[in-house]
Amino acid sequence: MTNAGMKGHEGLSAEERAAHEASVHAQAAKAVEYLEHLEHAGHDKPGRSNEAPVLIEFDHVSFGYEDEPVLDDVSFAIRQGQAVALTGPNGCGKSTALRLINGLLFAKSGEYRFDGQKVDAAAMKDQTFAKRLHQRIGFVFQNPDTQLFCPSVQEEIAFGPRQMGLSEEEIQPRVDDMLDMFDLRKLAKRAPYRLSGGEKHKVAIACVLSMNPDVIVLDEPTNGLDQKTQRLLTRTLHDLNFAGKTVVLSTHDHDLVMDLAARELRMRG
Repeated sequence: MTNAGMKGHEGLSAEERAAHEASVHAQAAKAVEYLEHLEHAGHDKPGRSNEAPVLIEFDHVSFGYEDEPVLDDVSFAIRQGQAVALTGPNGCGKSTALRLINGLLFAKSGEYRFDGQKVDAAAMKDQTFAKRLHQRIGFVFQNPDTQLFCPSVQEEIAFGPRQMGLSEEEIQPRVDDMLDMFDLRKLAKRAPYRLSGGEKHKVAIACVLSMNPDVIVLDEPTNGLDQKTQRLLTRTLHDLNFAGKTVVLSTHDHDLVMDLAARELRMRG
């Protein structure tokens, strides 16, 4: 962790700080336990090797809203198991790139491929293809209100696994794991619209992790989070990536990039 990770805790005693650290590490460790529980026996975890297969590839991708260009001839490749941070000034297209990765927008020119398959409007009309893509790529929006719509937090977390066709016997342990991991147990029956901004962010992240995606995509993930939750999120993402998950995020937070040891892709403004 960088020194910035200690901001907000200067007034704590040594004992209080140690207890805080232990709490964050314990909660983050649950993420890895959860991942190990969900992984199939014998499933290989390629880590960050440069020999791992390319999962996400932009090949001269351009995109614009009406007559306003946002991405211009962008090319990059992200391998399975890498942690990658998209950085750059506001308006440079970071969020747009993440929406393209998740199949919510489509390149106006060039090509985006996920795991070797072209992702465009025609491909996403195939419901089987679209469902599989969204199972493999979990997307946490910058504004959590965009993706929270169920009557309660526990139903929100259960929604994704239920859409995957899992049985209720399989769904409940996932919900319980997420409630415990993100300290949401006391909010389980509360409506998401009644939560604070930071609580909504935690629920949105829990919803994505409950589906155990291959790729975790996050748009400005630390925005609106208190210091403890930021540290928990950073540690959780670090441990999931170390265990083999691909992590792609946009951020202005240089400390987050350093803490994740992420490969930085700086986008032009």
